[in-house]
Amino acid sequence: KTLIEALDAILPPSRPTDKPLRLPLQDVYKIGGIGTVPVGRVETGIMKPGMVVTFAP
Repeated sequence: KTLIEALDAILPPSRPTDKPLRLPLQDVYKIGGIGTVPVGRVETGIMKPGMVVTFAP
């Protein structure tokens, strides 16, 4: 088995979509004409277009 085959065989962990949205921020960009853009990965829950979210420490 090659390294690529071994990596392809790894199943990604399931993310609990039935829990509240949790999105740890990795970075924040200030883009002219757009505004502040937070960047992160959804750990739990689901994020949908147009959804209003609140960021807290």
